[in-house]
Amino acid sequence: MTDKIIEAIQCSALWAAYGDALGFMTELADRSLVRRRTGVDTVMNLRPWKRRIGGRFGIEAPLPVGAYSDDTQLRLATARAIQGDGHFDVEAFSKVELPVWLSYALGAGRATTTAASNLARRDTQWFANFYEEKGLSYVTSGGNGAAMRIQPHVWASRSPLVPSSYLAEVVKNAICTHGHPRAVAGAVFHAACLGRAMTRLSPLSASDLAEAVECVGYIPSTIRRDNYLRDFWLPRWEDEAKQSVDEGYKDVVRELERQVDQATTWVSRAPLAPYAELVELLKLDDASTRGSGTATAVAASAMSILLNDRKPDEILFEIVNTLGTDTDSIGTMAGALIGAVTQEPPPEQPQDADWIVRDAQRLFDISRRKTVGSFGYPSLLGWEPPRSALDAVATDDDTLIVAALGRATPIDPPLDVPSSKGAYGYQWIKFEFGQTALVKRRLSGAERQPATHRQGELLGQVSDSPSTQSGEPKHAPVENASGPEIKLAQEKGNATTNSGTAHSLDDLDLLTTEAIHSHFDSRIIGEHIRALADGPHPVDRSIAYVAIIAKALVARRRRTA
Repeated sequence: MTDKIIEAIQCSALWAAYGDALGFMTELADRSLVRRRTGVDTVMNLRPWKRRIGGRFGIEAPLPVGAYSDDTQLRLATARAIQGDGHFDVEAFSKVELPVWLSYALGAGRATTTAASNLARRDTQWFANFYEEKGLSYVTSGGNGAAMRIQPHVWASRSPLVPSSYLAEVVKNAICTHGHPRAVAGAVFHAACLGRAMTRLSPLSASDLAEAVECVGYIPSTIRRDNYLRDFWLPRWEDEAKQSVDEGYKDVVRELERQVDQATTWVSRAPLAPYAELVELLKLDDASTRGSGTATAVAASAMSILLNDRKPDEILFEIVNTLGTDTDSIGTMAGALIGAVTQEPPPEQPQDADWIVRDAQRLFDISRRKTVGSFGYPSLLGWEPPRSALDAVATDDDTLIVAALGRATPIDPPLDVPSSKGAYGYQWIKFEFGQTALVKRRLSGAERQPATHRQGELLGQVSDSPSTQSGEPKHAPVENASGPEIKLAQEKGNATTNSGTAHSLDDLDLLTTEAIHSHFDSRIIGEHIRALADGPHPVDRSIAYVAIIAKALVARRRRTA
């Protein structure tokens, strides 16, 4: 069974990238634009093509065979932010990955790019990213920008058939960029469907889709169990959304139930019923609902059910050639489900296939509690995101350095943007860890150097075994990990303050209770913060601790006023 699960994860990752690459060529295009991009009217295979990037004053850039969009880019970013112990480093994902991604984003949606830009601000945290810009707001962003990237949480789960094993991580990932319940619900629905497909290794059924809808109903309680979301995100969201979180998700559950009913009725008549009929039922080609987080996730799941009657690549061809729909996102979600079931690689390899397979192997190893490397992000205490997309890339002799992601090698000469008069352009690069990207960078001598060259390493992480929870740090090579310099760094699971009390760093309740009972003694609070800073996930836990203490102190002052 172990061999089948690793094959399911690797093939799911490959087919997700394959579906993305196929759909990227036809995304938001009519037939004439598809022909201009690819040289053909109907996309039936991966091919080199060209696409305009950089907006009105950008360029028409050549894209290689199998080039993928922001869907796969952010899926790989999500995977990097899952540490070797299985913890999703939402701080690194939101404050490092998303802002730096702006320098190499391809085909990105407006909500995600706006969210990433806002997260680059020093005063914006992942649980308070309430952006508002030119008719776009966080609480109304209900697209599929989250659903398309959350698969790694399921692939790394120890129990993918049990949604609670990954539900909190999926919700936090989605909330970084999207605030409408439709976006978060779509992500949870797709994750639940993927968990069932990769565990049972068989096509989804109508009952699987209904059970996935039930998982969406658990989102409000999941939010209330998280300190950040309950204490900071929830009050502001309810204030700006003008409704309770329970009301918001009841509405979206009803919406999902209706969409699933429509889709399963359509499936019962498939394969005779054309995909165009499902598109009409779910309004997938309506400009106002084209990228809906729920409708596109339901469509992808419904199409994957057709594996009982049709070949997997034929399913994707129909999706990506139905123009006027969100072809790449539906294709990538359907691909993830298809690959988990077929356990065979796609007929053609997407760009970076070798890296995608290695990355999937790492996530499988995490799910099996093996000793696995973690990505070496810079310390968030001193990290400052690039001031603009152009500031993310600098040069060091013949090597390019991308902030936080590390060294990269140029693949092709830079593509100059004529309107910039030689100031900046685009260039294909390959990171040391294996991924390729088309980065936007300065071509003059005005590059600003990233904070450190030794970012982007894959660092070792200890296993969860009790024997590694105390004592001095040990250093040893990590097997089956990739990256320049790989070491095994041990984390201490307990900390002792000068007051003589030993605490589990996982139990913030004990620490905050002690601080509150001490009447907010500055010495004890300082000791707690020092202890948290020396333990696992220091920034994440220190911020949570300070947030709880500050809220308790404000509440006490109000009571005594």
